[in-house]
Amino acid sequence: MNLRITIPLLVTASFFFISAAAQEVFYQEDFADGAPDWSVIQIVGNGANSGFWRTTSTGPAGSFALDPLNSTTASNGWVQFDSDLNCFPQGQDSWLVSPYIQTEGRMAIILSFETYYRTYNDRPQLRVGEDFSQRINWDIYEPFPSLSANQYGGATEGDPALNPQYIQIDITPSIVGLDSFRFAFQFLSSLETLNGGGDDIGCAYSWQVDDIQLLSVQEISCGEVLLSDNFSSNISLYDYSECVSGPPIIFPDLPDQLYRFELADQQTVRVALQDYTGSGMLSILESDVNNVPGSCVATNFFGALPDNQEVIAVLDPGVYWIVVNGFEQGAYSLSVDCYPADNPGVITCGESLIGSTADSPNSFSGSAYINCLGGLFAYGAGENRYQFTLTETQTIVANLSNRGNLDLDLFLFSNLNGQPWQCLDASYINYAGADEEIIAQLAAGTYWLIVDGDLDTDA
Repeated sequence: MNLRITIPLLVTASFFFISAAAQEVFYQEDFADGAPDWSVIQIVGNGANSGFWRTTSTGPAGSFALDPLNSTTASNGWVQFDSDLNCFPQGQDSWLVSPYIQTEGRMAIILSFETYYRTYNDRPQLRVGEDFSQRINWDIYEPFPSLSANQYGGATEGDPALNPQYIQIDITPSIVGLDSFRFAFQFLSSLETLNGGGDDIGCAYSWQVDDIQLLSVQEISCGEVLLSDNFSSNISLYDYSECVSGPPIIFPDLPDQLYRFELADQQTVRVALQDYTGSGMLSILESDVNNVPGSCVATNFFGALPDNQEVIAVLDPGVYWIVVNGFEQGAYSLSVDCYPADNPGVITCGESLIGSTADSPNSFSGSAYINCLGGLFAYGAGENRYQFTLTETQTIVANLSNRGNLDLDLFLFSNLNGQPWQCLDASYINYAGADEEIIAQLAAGTYWLIVDGDLDTDA
């Protein structure tokens, strides 16, 4: 492909999107019928009944018993490990293991539960794996990291009034490539878990658990467009205080939707919501210590207009979350565009460049071009971006000469903070091998030319 101002480079327009299933609670357990499908295993202990996880409706019974768990379904019972009642000085390692869970193609899973816990030289752990005989290799997640003896776990560290404590853990890394998996609550008290309570082990407080859920979350990647909706979904648990001043923002019993995305390096990220006719809030959240939605990074309130709503943020590598909070139910399209921090191509007036999008990342979704195309198209191929600067008002002619049998399109963008901002013009002849041309009068300033292909084969 050739690009020239007079410009030569490498697009097509067929509808192709990924339809996103709504977030789904696909497994839940409230122990109303006990725990018949679960396994209880004592690795280290004295063999007494109190050394195993057990169902209860009354709570701990040791000398230093905590209050009973006040979970959502506490009236029909819950499970607990009562370390204080068992009190075995040689240590405790007791597991409550779930039945096998089928992944059924789910790519991102959050485990949540309600709990009440206080620590004393012990470490509660969530373990995730497949074969229990290989449990030593199961992944470890700590719901309550960095607690000291006698502290309570949970979101408000050290607050005994927080009963229940609501915990979420992203177990996605542990289920990649698995057809099925199991998870376990492991209560461990050993010389390795001392946290300020002297040298005493095996005689801590207790760990109570109830209302376990597995939530399947839709993943979205840079350059992707999802067709989705917020029907029959409500999570409304997240912290927007970093983005919104004043009282906490609460969306009780209102439809919303959660999406997970991951960045390998620093990017400027643009999240766009289109074709939703309701009002609400679009937000990006960073991950907390359990890699689940934490503090707000950026947000945008919007009214009941079918316009393009977006949030933009510079994000470091890591896992992030998009929340669509609505005051009404409805369908919409959601896209993520990423502008890499690497050096873009530069082109000047009168210059010709030869390039290829074959090895370029797919950072721009079709939503980036919606201003120019009058509709939403996929644009799933990689793209190249070229920056140019005008010192005075000029008419530019940008030509894209397609040197292969591909359908590549040419787009002209404005600039904001050193990145492409809004589409100003486009040339998108809809057949393979077509050349493209943009003629535009532009004021002095910095602009961008982007070469992109609609289908992932157009690269």
